[in-house]
Amino acid sequence: MFNCKPNETKKQKNSAFSMVEVLIVVTVIAVIVAVALPLSIGILGGNRAQSYLHQIKSALEIARITAISKNISTIMCPTSNGTACAAVSNDNWANNQVMVFTSSAGDPSDVDNIITIIQAPENGEYVKWQGALNLDYIEIRANGFSATNGTMTYCAKLDSSGQFKTNQELVINQTGRVIMNYLSTPQSC
Repeated sequence: MFNCKPNETKKQKNSAFSMVEVLIVVTVIAVIVAVALPLSIGILGGNRAQSYLHQIKSALEIARITAISKNISTIMCPTSNGTACAAVSNDNWANNQVMVFTSSAGDPSDVDNIITIIQAPENGEYVKWQGALNLDYIEIRANGFSATNGTMTYCAKLDSSGQFKTNQELVINQTGRVIMNYLSTPQSC
């Protein structure tokens, strides 16, 4: 027998994405990446700076406690070999390690006992020390007072400009106290 019903054709629904939809999604992803990447660079640089300066602050506090309790000077200085202070310019400790040690003579060339060594900054970042007496080291005397007051900064890439900047600093005062200052706007190093 013949089928008298008209031919029924099923319409298939197209389930693929159109070119316009794909372009919109790619554009949205590109905008998100363009905004997020510079922000993440700044966040990572800022986190490294904060972490490093907290290590320095802790080391200085231990140095102060050691100086008072053992009645001996302690010194913090940059070191390239972990056994002696490195010769650096007065304000740029560069990417050297930082060493804290006791010194019975109160002299950076007289290393009695190494208290701690902090690893060098990475990614080309660096540490700057600006002391009032142009010393390239920090001395905490046996009475807990600092031989000089000054400011230590950690220079990192905090934005997409590629320039090294700082947004926080450690301030060491004459009484040997260490204070972390957060800057409202990043400053060039």
